[in-house]
Amino acid sequence: MSAKFFRPDLYPILLSHAEALTGRAMAEGTATVAVIQSLFLLVFWKEAKNQLAWLRVGYAIRLAYQLHLHKERKTPFPEDEYEARLVVDRERTWICATIFDHLYILRLDEEEDDGFCQTSMIPSYRINPVEWLAETRRYQVDDDLELGPTLE
Repeated sequence: MSAKFFRPDLYPILLSHAEALTGRAMAEGTATVAVIQSLFLLVFWKEAKNQLAWLRVGYAIRLAYQLHLHKERKTPFPEDEYEARLVVDRERTWICATIFDHLYILRLDEEEDDGFCQTSMIPSYRINPVEWLAETRRYQVDDDLELGPTLE
C-alpha cells in the first residue's frame, strides 16, 4: 500500500498481486487474522472504481466470527510480550471489523429502500475503547489511539 505514494510506478502491479494473494486465500478458505487485515487494507486503499468494499468487509467479518475474535477476553494478557501482542492484534482486528462494518454499508437507492434492509453484521459489541486503550498502552502502539474515537 505504501507504493501508492512512494513507488506509484509499482503500485498497480503490487495491488494486483495483493488482490490475487488475498483472493487465493479466500478461495482456499484460509481463516487467519492476516487475511482479515489484508481484506481491510484492500478496502481502505482500493481504487476509486473498485466496488468490492462492502463484499470484502462482509467476508472479513465472517472470518472474524469464525476465528472467535468477537469473544470477550476474560483473562489478563499473557506475561510473554509476544503472546500478549498476538492477543492485542486479534482484539484490534475485531475493533477494526466493528468500525468497517458501520462505515461500509450497502447503499440503496431511495426507491429500493423499504426500511427493512439491515446490512450491518455486528449489531452490538462490548468494546470499551477507553479501557482497552489503557490496558494496551504498555505495548506502545500509538496508532491504536485513533481506534477509540473512530469506534465512538
